[in-house]
Amino acid sequence: FSAQVQQSLLEGGHLDGIDRTPLVFRSMMFPDRWIDHNKPELQYDDAELNASHIVAKALAALSRAGVKVDARDDLQVARP
Repeated sequence: FSAQVQQSLLEGGHLDGIDRTPLVFRSMMFPDRWIDHNKPELQYDDAELNASHIVAKALAALSRAGVKVDARDDLQVARP
């Protein structure tokens, strides 16, 4: 589903910023390389797709858009 939404945004010119503020759009996906079998959290670390990676990507995108975010260096993600 996300690929269809992305394609629609791109083809419709919704990310271009013409006559409006441009949309900052980033995607995250599994890399096209071998990831060793391991615990899921270690595989996600290897692919840089754990919560800390997602937060870093979101903060970078917000910063690029000029949004100021008060982010702490000691951000901890609660685990169940």
